[in-house]
Amino acid sequence: GIFETARLLYRAHGYAGFARGLPATQLCQGVNIGLHFGIYETLNTNPAYRAAFEAAAPALGGGERREAGGRPRTSFAYSMVCGQ
Repeated sequence: GIFETARLLYRAHGYAGFARGLPATQLCQGVNIGLHFGIYETLNTNPAYRAAFEAAAPALGGGERREAGGRPRTSFAYSMVCGQ
């Protein structure tokens, strides 16, 4: 399990073994977060991109819909792309 793997890693490489791949992971995650934030902000704040997504949304399962109480409800795809 997890503890056995941690024990084996410590025996083989010491504490340095736990941080061995950290620089590569941090580099990749920095790029990932930067791209995600840039795309999110562009799609969420630009009315032209938002309208284009809403036009394509029926193929992705939605666009804006209303729940029983009249509250707006968006599809999962729209929520992931536009943050609504």
